[in-house]
Amino acid sequence: MTIFAGIIARRKSVPFKDSDRQCLTKSISRFKGEIVDEFAGTNFHFVKVDIGAFGAPGTCNENGCIALLAGEALLSDGGIHRRRDEDLRSLQQTITKHDYGLLAKSAGTFCAAFFDLTAGELTLVADKFGVRPIYYWIGEDFAVFSTALRVIEEMAVVPKTLDVLGVSEEACFGFPLSDRTPFGGVKTIRESEIVVIGAKTVTHHQYWRWDDLKPFSGSIADAARNAHEQFISAVKRRLGCDTAVAAFLSGGLDSRAIVAALRELDVVINTANMSDTGSQDFVFGAQIAKALGCHHKQIEPIQESVGGRYLKRELVRWLDSEIPENAQPTRQRLMWGGDGGSVGMGYVYLTKKMVDLIRAGSSKEAIRDFLEHNSISIPARVLNSKIAKKFSGVLIENILNEINRLNCVDAGRKLHLFLMFNDQRRHLAGLYENIDIDRIELQLPFFDAHFMESALSLPLDYCLRHVFYMQWLEHFNPAVLNTPWQAYPGHVPCSIPLPDKLSYQWTRDKGHEKKKAMGIASQYRSLVKSQRRFPSEVISSKRLAAAYFLTYSGIRDFSYALRFASIILKYWKFCDEISPFWIRSQKLDSK
Repeated sequence: MTIFAGIIARRKSVPFKDSDRQCLTKSISRFKGEIVDEFAGTNFHFVKVDIGAFGAPGTCNENGCIALLAGEALLSDGGIHRRRDEDLRSLQQTITKHDYGLLAKSAGTFCAAFFDLTAGELTLVADKFGVRPIYYWIGEDFAVFSTALRVIEEMAVVPKTLDVLGVSEEACFGFPLSDRTPFGGVKTIRESEIVVIGAKTVTHHQYWRWDDLKPFSGSIADAARNAHEQFISAVKRRLGCDTAVAAFLSGGLDSRAIVAALRELDVVINTANMSDTGSQDFVFGAQIAKALGCHHKQIEPIQESVGGRYLKRELVRWLDSEIPENAQPTRQRLMWGGDGGSVGMGYVYLTKKMVDLIRAGSSKEAIRDFLEHNSISIPARVLNSKIAKKFSGVLIENILNEINRLNCVDAGRKLHLFLMFNDQRRHLAGLYENIDIDRIELQLPFFDAHFMESALSLPLDYCLRHVFYMQWLEHFNPAVLNTPWQAYPGHVPCSIPLPDKLSYQWTRDKGHEKKKAMGIASQYRSLVKSQRRFPSEVISSKRLAAAYFLTYSGIRDFSYALRFASIILKYWKFCDEISPFWIRSQKLDSK
């Protein structure tokens, strides 16, 4: 299964409207001709669509329970490959008994929903990192859930209030923190979380904790060797019986580690690079593809708008019609991707200074340094003055709340887990939001729970700046480190002399920046025109009008403020009111 959604009446005596059922069926997919499967009863209605990427069903309807699965749970079973429908059936048999022990054996990226027809009880489950989202709203009479937020946006039964805190966090970080969404009352499932929704109760459980792993006690050499073995196992788990695959291959290290692991397993590999001609990504991706013996394709990246998502239509065309018949992927809708590697193994966004500060008990100073290092802030001048006053220090407090819920032996690990449970957990939300259109699933070995268990048990100091990562790569095909790569600023540099005149991902190009700023200004203007009413309770129309004029005319770049406001406007169009976030902020003020 690819996408699922549903509504339940928390009491059988409270029926819901046919229009709610129809809205689910209509909004679950925007793909023309999509086949929508439905499960319906007097007190429930579930819908799902499947692009067929995994080659096995993601539903089970037996023994008085309807089970829906997106992704693969990958339950450990002595190294034996199991189909995802077999895993789902095993989970169904235990979860309906409130036995969650089997989930601890999962290694995959997945989410699931289980509905007990007799008890009328709904159970929502996340993978160990919560990468595959479930959004949910719980009212007195009904509960609604979906793997795509856009479905909940369309449901009239769900009241829409703008959560200024959640939407501001999304504007700053690219995602809301914790379980927040841009809408008040709508939450998203957390890492390793189980949410059980009954007639009168809602309970939350956590079946796995990343902050109490047993520390690795061997040498760095032993750790690198073990991590390589675990990564090969992670790739094998996802590979199953496939003999040919398709994979993204950039000029960086994460995707080449995956392709090198696949090469060790003697698989036919088709690789695709989506970067600009003349960039390090473009050139180094082609070079490593040749060195590892891949069938390589350069695909011109096309964005739907400035700063928007990259469209996948050229990628789909390549998968459908351009790969030779003797090299076609065994499962055509699956692409291997390196997501998760740069943070999980490379520790980008972190520095030794931050780690030292938090270890010394200066958590707020560590967070301030994190925000400054990563250029994260709220443009307070564009906010309504009353809200701006409430928002003083709110980002620091919210990150502190996330850090304080962890019980790591090494306090420095808290910042890394904060990123894993927020940045990385939300990293692919856009992919799953638009998967009905893009029609591509990802295999994500860097999020393999068993591999990451070995990686996260290492002393943190081994891992900063890609130091351990480079030692780990020494166990792969020699071509991995004998071919140039694009390194992160401030991290271990490429040891091979780099060609001149290749564009570098983190170099600011003034012409490109100006074009991007004007595009953001245009988008802001379009969003303003589309609003029924401007949210003056939240943002200042006068200051933003000035920011728009100065940016669009090229006098001064205020695109960061326009982007912030645009994200607020994006969600405001669904809302009738603003969530009383100041109740939360008053608690912050009292600390």
